[in-house]
Amino acid sequence: MKNNNGMFILNKPIGITSNSILKKMSNIFLSKKIGHCGNLDIIATGLLPISFGQFNQFNKYINNSNKQYIIILAFYYRTETSDVNSNFISSKINKIYVNKNNLLYNIYKMQGLSYQKPHIFSAVKYKNKNLYEYTKYGIKLKKKKKYIYLNKIKIINDKIIKISCTKGTYIRSIIDYLGQKTKYKAFILLLHRINIGPFSINNSIKLEDLLYLRFNNLKTLNTIKNYILYKNNNKCINN
Repeated sequence: MKNNNGMFILNKPIGITSNSILKKMSNIFLSKKIGHCGNLDIIATGLLPISFGQFNQFNKYINNSNKQYIIILAFYYRTETSDVNSNFISSKINKIYVNKNNLLYNIYKMQGLSYQKPHIFSAVKYKNKNLYEYTKYGIKLKKKKKYIYLNKIKIINDKIIKISCTKGTYIRSIIDYLGQKTKYKAFILLLHRINIGPFSINNSIKLEDLLYLRFNNLKTLNTIKNYILYKNNNKCINN
C-alpha cells in the first residue's frame, strides 16, 4: 500500500494516543505519508479517520466538520482534568437526586452559539507546546475565548448524554460547566466519538481486529482494503 491513496476509518481504543495510532498504521500499511482527522485524547475512544497519500490534503476539511460524541458521566465530584484520570479538586457533595428536568433546562441553555475557553488540560498549542504541559508545571496562561456551536445535546439516560458540536469544542469544559450549573458537579468517565463529517463509527474497524488481521491473515492487506478503505471515488468498499 505504499502508493495507495485513501481514508481508513478506525475505532480507537482507550489508553493510546492518536499519534501512537499513526505509528502502528504506518507499520501495518508500510506508508510514511499518513495522518489523522481530529485528535482524540488518550482517554477517548471512537472514530479516528486515518488518511494515506494524497488524501492527507483533505484532513483539514474533515477536521473542520461537525462532530458527535457519546459521554458517560459521573456526578458529585470535580477532577483536575474533568475526566476520570486525575485527582479530585473538590470534596464530595451530599448525594442528591439528579433531576432530569434540571439537566434538561441547563442543557437547553447551553445549546447554540457561545464562547468557550480551552480546558487547562487541553492539547491546544501555545508556542509549540500543549496547554496541559504548562498546567503540569504550574504555569498559568491567559486563555483566549473562542466561538463554538453546540448543535444538540441529548440526554440518553441519567448518566449518558450525546453532544453534536463544531470543531474545537472542549467536551471537558462542557461537562465541568454543566456540573457546576446544575450543582451536581460532574466529570467524564468515558468519551466516545461516533461521527465526524461524512464518517460514522458504524463503518469503522477496531484496532484489535485490524491487528488480528495483520498477524493472522495471509491476505491481510487485501482483506483490510476491501473492508474499510475509502478510495479515490470516495465510496466505502464494505463487504
